[in-house]
Amino acid sequence: KNEIVTLEERNYFEVGTKVEFFGPNLDATEFIIKDILDENNDHVNAARHPKEILKFKCPIKLEKNDMMRLKIFDIEDYL
Repeated sequence: KNEIVTLEERNYFEVGTKVEFFGPNLDATEFIIKDILDENNDHVNAARHPKEILKFKCPIKLEKNDMMRLKIFDIEDYL
């Protein structure tokens, strides 16, 4: 509703990273991280600590338990 994603970090990512969100009711959808906040609402440049709770603004409609992964490459670029 407020377009704020709250997640538990597992792997390193930083501002400017291209990611994909996916889930049972969501096709893989690309997004670029523009700003990251920690659980105290302080701005951070990167997610460095596993299990850290982070937040960022995202206009994509997500549901509980949807997942995020780093976007490494587009397979079409290699076919």
